[in-house]
Amino acid sequence: MQQKSVAERVNSCADRLRSLRDAHEAGTYFEGPEALAAEVDRIVELAALVTVETIDISTMGVFPGNREGSMLVPADVHGLLGETFLVNGFNPHRWDCSALSVPLALKAGWLKANQALVASSDGLLPDISEMTHATGIGSHGTAALRAAKFPCKAVHASVAGADGLVSYGKVIAMQPSLRIPIEQGVQVRVIKGELEEAVPGIFQILSRLGNVSNSHFRLQTTLQSCARIHNIAAGIAKNGDVIDWDKVGRLASIGMAAPESEHVGKLCSFVQNWAGSERGEILQDLWAYEKTLTQKRFISASDLEVLGECDDQYHRIVPVHHHN
Repeated sequence: MQQKSVAERVNSCADRLRSLRDAHEAGTYFEGPEALAAEVDRIVELAALVTVETIDISTMGVFPGNREGSMLVPADVHGLLGETFLVNGFNPHRWDCSALSVPLALKAGWLKANQALVASSDGLLPDISEMTHATGIGSHGTAALRAAKFPCKAVHASVAGADGLVSYGKVIAMQPSLRIPIEQGVQVRVIKGELEEAVPGIFQILSRLGNVSNSHFRLQTTLQSCARIHNIAAGIAKNGDVIDWDKVGRLASIGMAAPESEHVGKLCSFVQNWAGSERGEILQDLWAYEKTLTQKRFISASDLEVLGECDDQYHRIVPVHHHN
């Protein structure tokens, strides 16, 4: 029996996946984020839309929706390279990576987003000129391997060449186990990108939920949590509805790792007054700065809450009514 086309397989599960996506975004999926991710995985596998392949890291970029749209934190990339891979080595049995195959219709836009990310990293990320896959889980690990292979600024002096860039020779001399994944590729759970075309946002959900259980290098930063809060609130305001910030906090905390899920109200207070209108200009500036840092900064939710109480009217997120 001839296998159905990709389009037919996508159509067979798209409605159910849209329903799950909408339930997640509305906070009405009662079984919890891990159960939701498992159900999405089950549906995708039954539709034969996922394969496990060995992929060359040269053409692996990042899904533009990863980390609430900020994609990567360069400090985390170099942290993984210098503090994890170089110390512990590479274990293919513990490697976890999921990616979308890049659909032709979205290729130019996704590649442009990745090149913009590189341009904003102050040289900490290597360039990318061709993109066949977009990672959503294992994005920072893949980027760390790419940072060892292609020219970019070194954060750790032990692997820096005379030019200040990461030296591949030094990396391999210190950790020979990295040679195979860098030169021969890594195992990737590849989901057909046409699924994201049909159900926009479904891969972002898998990325968000999948990264919660990973190490601190792969957890979203405080500013990225603020981005999710802002996106939810701006979406409500765009529909002309009154923003209930308690509800925004509940929705934003779905799949959010502790301790930030315990302090989401404090982050809401900051976002409410300091995001920078419906477009989030101030958050955008903060993300841009965060991408240039060579060390990860942990920002206290309590500090952001205090900032959120300052200059209440000038930086309001959107001109909307408060929910009392």
